[in-house]
Amino acid sequence: MTMNDAPPHPLRPEGGEGRGEVGGVGGGERSLVLVLAAIQFTHIMDFMIMMPLGPQLMRVMLISPQQFGLLVSAYTLTAAVAALAVAFYTDRFDRRQALLFLYAGFVISTLLCGIAPGYGELLAARAVAGAFGGVAGATVHSIIGDAVPENRRGAATGMIMSAFAHFINAHGRDAVAQAYRKDFRASLRESTPRTM
Repeated sequence: MTMNDAPPHPLRPEGGEGRGEVGGVGGGERSLVLVLAAIQFTHIMDFMIMMPLGPQLMRVMLISPQQFGLLVSAYTLTAAVAALAVAFYTDRFDRRQALLFLYAGFVISTLLCGIAPGYGELLAARAVAGAFGGVAGATVHSIIGDAVPENRRGAATGMIMSAFAHFINAHGRDAVAQAYRKDFRASLRESTPRTM
């Protein structure tokens, strides 16, 4: 088999190169994938921002390591419970409208994390952020399944999943460094998405 006889690449349909196709995702799908990748990034960043803040949160809020562990795990636990609770109902709604609603709830609850005056309020805000963020993350993947043709779906999913690594290298270290230099509330406010 020579190079000319090779089958077409599974992620690039014939003639796809040179027509605005980047990374196996067509030009029209690229903007959708970039928006969904940004949403996925903010959801993951919101989960990850708490871990390096452990020592400072325990010192400022006078909480134990167990209480801090509950702050971190509340996000994941409520995301799992919310995903199970809404799994049977989300197909009744338009995915774009559902994602907008979920992301708005996520943004508001993340902002509430930044202005929480005490441990109880922060725990409640983290739990609500997890519920909205977890379901929004799943909705992102549902939209990819609906909007991207099967032969390019893997490339689109890969772009969304790797977006966190690219964004964190560029911006995430600054948020963590700010958390150590300043107030933890400032870093939570800074991690609140500004897309609204």
